[in-house]
Amino acid sequence: MDQCVAELDFDGVKAFREPLFYTQRKLNVLKCLENPNYDKISRLTRMISRMEKSLNERKFENDYLDEQTRQKVDKRFNESMKNIIEKSKNELEELQSIVPEQIIDDDKILELFEGLERNEINGVEFEIKKDKIFLQLNVNSEHAEFTFRTSDNVNLEHHLVKPSKSILGKLGFNTATFKK
Repeated sequence: MDQCVAELDFDGVKAFREPLFYTQRKLNVLKCLENPNYDKISRLTRMISRMEKSLNERKFENDYLDEQTRQKVDKRFNESMKNIIEKSKNELEELQSIVPEQIIDDDKILELFEGLERNEINGVEFEIKKDKIFLQLNVNSEHAEFTFRTSDNVNLEHHLVKPSKSILGKLGFNTATFKK
């Protein structure tokens, strides 16, 4: 890729860039599946790094500021940045200390679906959001129904944001009853 850049071969660079971005996105998805806080951790790490670099750079070098004023502005800015960096580091440390929940990684879900297909069982419930939102799948003969429910029988809309409702609608769910 470096050779393509040096030769100004934009098509060659594009040929390298697209698979690289695709691979990075897929890797990001896998890391998010492994740790739901990965995006936040990654964002905070990059932000802290940029802010720490900015502390070492000279700011406010404008001609219209006298040296004393510039030093005061620099000092305030650095104090503010250090405060933000400290808060961000604490948040990062807290996120990194959270141990992701164990995920069942075996064939139990496939066995459940096979049991539904053979009419050995007629319903399955999946926990979507821990102790809050569940998805029930009920099957009888040739008919299957998906229903979202909450543990406290509160209207599901209280747990969803507008984009989530829109996505459920696009997936074919009735947005009033949350059934499909």
